[in-house]
Amino acid sequence: MLTLAWRNIWRNVFRSLLTMGGVAFAAALLVFAVALESGTYDTMVQTALRVQAGHLQVQAPEYLEKKALREAITGSDAIVGAIESIPEVAAVTARGVTVALLSSPDRTLGGYIVGVDPQREARVSSIAAATREGVYLEGSDTNHIVMGASLAKTLHVGVGDAIVLLGEGYDGSVATAVLTVWAAALGMGGRDTASMTAIPAATFAVGRTDDDPAATACDH
Repeated sequence: MLTLAWRNIWRNVFRSLLTMGGVAFAAALLVFAVALESGTYDTMVQTALRVQAGHLQVQAPEYLEKKALREAITGSDAIVGAIESIPEVAAVTARGVTVALLSSPDRTLGGYIVGVDPQREARVSSIAAATREGVYLEGSDTNHIVMGASLAKTLHVGVGDAIVLLGEGYDGSVATAVLTVWAAALGMGGRDTASMTAIPAATFAVGRTDDDPAATACDH
């Protein structure tokens, strides 16, 4: 049987070579497609992790479900220090997260407000490096805000313009702040992070009694 099959292959050399070439090309194309898909997916995951999420987040037990400011971890400095002491951890930062209304003279929109430690955040997140206009936050900033470029465009504001934040305070009261747009940043994969804003942790923590953020993110 094998001898007959072998003779049949070489009975028409052109046909056999064409068939083998087609199979080889299809196999190579399939391998390339799988590799491209896997590489693209990995790049998307790593980009998402570098933009905001980090490889690990430490949160209060009820925070993920309730997303409430009161569901915050306590002793964040100790947690940050403990995580930072792990040799495999490249960087770690503490964040406070909430939502609020952002108002410009022309428009009002909902936004995702993240209170950050500027120096630590720049080592964990790629947002600082993606700043398109202005400069990223610095340790001494208290009344500045960084937002996605598309959000700034929608609000009709630019670097140096003032916007008003209106949200809920830690104690349930109404919290307001007037901040200056300090930078507009690009987000994931060169596209704008549509509703992202970052403000100094000191400004975010106004009204808190323990000044602890809601989550800690780290990057391996």
